[in-house]
Amino acid sequence: MRKAVWFGIFVAAFLFGCGQSKEQAIQELERLNLKFAPDDFVQSAEKGDVKAIQLFLNAGIDCDVQNATGSTALMAAAKNGRIEVVKKLLDQKVDVNAVGKQGVTALMLAAQNNQVEIVKLLLKKNADPNVEDQTGWSALMKAVYQGNTDCVAALAARSRQEVNRGLLIAALTGHKEIAKILLDNGAEIDTRADDGRTPLMLAAGKGDNDLVSFLLQAGADPTRTDKSGATASSLAIAKGYKVIADRLEKAPVPPSVNASPSNAVATRNSSKPTGVMSDQDLLSQPEERKSSVSDSRRTANPGNSAKVPGDSVQTKPATVMEIEQEFLPVKLTEVNGKKAMIQAADGEKYSVAIGDQLKGLDYKVTDVVMRSTEDKDGNPVDDSIVKLRNTKSGQSVALIKGVPAQEHAAYAILAFPGSDQTLKIEVDQTFSIPGDPGHTYIVLDIRPTQVIIRRIEDNRVSTLEKKSHS
Repeated sequence: MRKAVWFGIFVAAFLFGCGQSKEQAIQELERLNLKFAPDDFVQSAEKGDVKAIQLFLNAGIDCDVQNATGSTALMAAAKNGRIEVVKKLLDQKVDVNAVGKQGVTALMLAAQNNQVEIVKLLLKKNADPNVEDQTGWSALMKAVYQGNTDCVAALAARSRQEVNRGLLIAALTGHKEIAKILLDNGAEIDTRADDGRTPLMLAAGKGDNDLVSFLLQAGADPTRTDKSGATASSLAIAKGYKVIADRLEKAPVPPSVNASPSNAVATRNSSKPTGVMSDQDLLSQPEERKSSVSDSRRTANPGNSAKVPGDSVQTKPATVMEIEQEFLPVKLTEVNGKKAMIQAADGEKYSVAIGDQLKGLDYKVTDVVMRSTEDKDGNPVDDSIVKLRNTKSGQSVALIKGVPAQEHAAYAILAFPGSDQTLKIEVDQTFSIPGDPGHTYIVLDIRPTQVIIRRIEDNRVSTLEKKSHS
C-alpha cells in the first residue's frame, strides 16, 4: 500500500512538474474548464488556484501577460492576498514593477488592500515604492488613505520621497497612528499642501481634537498661514470648532523650525496663481520631488523640538526691512445658490454672481460654491467659498466664509551687512548674499514680524526679525 501511495505522488509530481509537456498541461487546464489564455491565467491567480497556475506555467504562458482589463497575474494575486501564488510567480522572475491599467502596480494593489505580508515580499524583491499611477498616487499614499497602518510602516522606510505628502493625507483622514509612523520616518511636521495648508491646519479644519493635540506635541507650528492667510485657528473657527481654536491660540510656538524646504510650500513655483483647494484637490496633488529624498534623510524625527544643529541666532546674514502681507478689503458673509453676499471694509454689502466684478477691485467672480461641514457636535457649519480671478494679473483667490483672503503672496525686503543692496523675497525663493556667492539660502516662511531662512549647504536655519523703525 505504501509503495502505491508513493508511486501516485511520483506520477502527480511528474504530470504537474517541470517534465510535463505543453500539450499535457493545456489538456489538464481544459479538464479544469480553463483556457490557455491571459484572462483565465489572471483569474486563476485572483482565486489563488496554485494548481492551475502551475499548469499555465508548464504550458509556457508569459507570466507578465495582461488580461483584458490590464491586470497581470501578480497584480491579481497581490490584490487578493494570494501569497502562495505571489511566491510562485516571483520564482518565475516576473516583472515585479509591471504597470497595468491607469498605471497601477502589484505593490500599489497590495498596499491599498492591506496585504502587508505581500507588500513586504514585493519590497524584498525590489518592487519600487516610489512609482505613481496616472493620478499621482504611490503605494504609500494608497495605504495611508485606506488607513492600512502595517502597510504604511512597511513602506515608509522605503518610500522617503512620499512621507511628507503621506502626512498631509493622514491629517486629512484622521489617522493619528499613521501620522506618528510617518513622522518617525522623516516626514516634516509643518510640510505644506499646494495651497499652503499644513497637517495641523487640515486636522483643525476637520475638528480632530486628538490629532491636533498630537501634532502640537510633535512640534507643529500653530502660527503658520496658508496662501489665503488663514491659520489653523482661523480655519477651526470657520468650521465651528471653537474648543480647538482656543487651544491653538494658546499653543506655544515651537523653539525651532524644521530644516527642510518642504516646510515652505510643496509647489516649487511660488508665483503660480493658486486658490484655496478642496480636500479632493489636495488628494490629487503629487508632491514635487526635487530634494525631498536627501532632505528627509538629513532630518531627524521632526517631533523632536530640540534646536536644529547649526541653527544660529547670533549670526544673521541679512536684516528684514519690511514685510508685506496684504488682504482683500472684503469678506464673504453668505452664499445662496450661485449668488454670494460680499461685505466691503466700509461695511457696504452687495450681492455678486459668476462673472460679476467686486466693487472697486480688479477681481471677477469665477465660481460660487455652497459647502458645509459639521462641528464636533454634528451641527452644520457654513463653509462656502467664492472663487475670484484678478483681471490684470490672472491670480486666483478664494474667499472662504469667515476667513480673510490674502491678496498676494507675502513678501519681505532684505538688507545685507556691508551692502547698499536690498532684495525682495517670497516663500520658497532661493537667493544669495551680495559678496558671498558661495552660499545659497531658501525662504521657508514669512510671518508678520519674522522671516525664516535656511542655508542650503549645511541646513543652518536662521530667524530674521523685522527691524524696528522706532
